[in-house]
Amino acid sequence: MSIFDVHLGLAGGLAYDDNISLSSSNRQEDYIGTMTGNILAVADDRVDGVGSMLSLQYQPTGQLFYRYTSNDSFDQYADLNALWAMPKLTLGVEQQFREYSSAVVEAGRRARQDDYNTQLTLHYKFSDKTSLDVDPRLTISQGGGLIGSTEYAVDSFLNWSPTAKVTGGVGGTFGYVDVQQSPSQKYERALARVIYGATAKLDFTAAVGGEWRQYDSGPSTTLAPVFGASGVYRPTDYTTLTVEGHRREVPSLVLTAQDYVSTGVSGEIRQRVWEYFFISVTGGYDDRDYRPAAVGVVAPRHDNYYYGRGAVGANFLHNWTILVYAQHQQDDSNLTTQDFKDNQLGFATSWSY
Repeated sequence: MSIFDVHLGLAGGLAYDDNISLSSSNRQEDYIGTMTGNILAVADDRVDGVGSMLSLQYQPTGQLFYRYTSNDSFDQYADLNALWAMPKLTLGVEQQFREYSSAVVEAGRRARQDDYNTQLTLHYKFSDKTSLDVDPRLTISQGGGLIGSTEYAVDSFLNWSPTAKVTGGVGGTFGYVDVQQSPSQKYERALARVIYGATAKLDFTAAVGGEWRQYDSGPSTTLAPVFGASGVYRPTDYTTLTVEGHRREVPSLVLTAQDYVSTGVSGEIRQRVWEYFFISVTGGYDDRDYRPAAVGVVAPRHDNYYYGRGAVGANFLHNWTILVYAQHQQDDSNLTTQDFKDNQLGFATSWSY
């Protein structure tokens, strides 16, 4: 008998897209078919939170374009996750890899991208109320014609749980970013964090603080607020509300020696209707304010990105889903060459076991 529980999945869809590259001037419309397979193997022998867990996941995806067949692609996603939990100490490692082709909002064109993410976790429990988290991570982003980067960082928090439902923490992050074609950067963040998991109806996590960023060849050290928050609220068995907000600085994918500060919010309302059917509405906004990362660089660009999506679907037999959706997205930039609008109509279905 295998020690792994194996779960299989298959998904597919067909969509009409009136601007497949998110271009401001060369709009190309096409029909896109997708097919995704999924295999997940999990071995979990934890009892009362103590033991080990190993999971392996692989998702291949094929994209086929009806008119512009040069955009056809074979994409891949893989994830390895291992966890060793002892009474006081928990160690973990996760390795993700993603190779995919998509339209890049900032670039206004399609590109092939590779992402590698390595995450180590260390959680030590001093007592029933106090604990320590230390999480080193490595993120590598590469893309055809895009500016790649490698980020090394360590997130650390000292936690205190006054109740079983609330965990507060203070800590921060130390990071170093090696950017292609641009000066490297270092940053330090001081953060306060709260994790609230009261009942099955509400989960909420938020971290807020300040970031000091230094550029190897650029402006003087900057100090700016940063935050990240996410939550899920289920007021009834039929309704789910999901929200997310953030403010962070990231290197530009297309502009040499420039970063942008991304400040945004997104959310989804999902309402089940009768027994099998559901309606969902999703939307988001992101303000992108560019700034120089090297001496002598001018960064005039400022973008406002919006998106909205409505969907009607049904769940059958707990493992088969069908979905019809309509989506609109646009980027309003002070540089007219970066403006775009895009609309999609599609059908998707998925099955899992």
